[in-house]
Amino acid sequence: MIATLHHQLGESGTHAHVDRMSGLPQRFRVRTDHLLNILRTYKAIGFKTAIDDFGAGHAGLQLLSKFQPDIVKIDMDLVRGIDTDPVKRSILRYTLRLLEDLGITPLCEGIETADELEALRDLGVRLIQGYLIAKPAFERLAMPIVPPLRVLQAAE
Repeated sequence: MIATLHHQLGESGTHAHVDRMSGLPQRFRVRTDHLLNILRTYKAIGFKTAIDDFGAGHAGLQLLSKFQPDIVKIDMDLVRGIDTDPVKRSILRYTLRLLEDLGITPLCEGIETADELEALRDLGVRLIQGYLIAKPAFERLAMPIVPPLRVLQAAE
């Protein structure tokens, strides 16, 4: 299945992105080694991977020590009020340095004010998301342009 998926993605020119695998109830949690194996396989075939809610407790340094994704999405609780909270700013500054050392792109979540945005720019953050930029609007997203599956199967 993985080989077929990889082939189909390559043939279509599509770049896959795994956005998040967090917040699962306990009964749905998988063994860490099994999940890491899946993520490493995805990364090996060209998927972009991300750790969501970094700094929220369940997505922290222990996970980062076992798997280095392409992107780390820094939790909004660490970002909110960054312009007025020197402790948060210090924690984020060193987190950003750690991510840079590991070759991981940071993305800060939950930006709601221009002052937060300016503080993040001063720290060198380039990727952000939050209500300041746009509110979630899933129903307005354009459909991706991907060839129909039958076209991909004919190419095999």
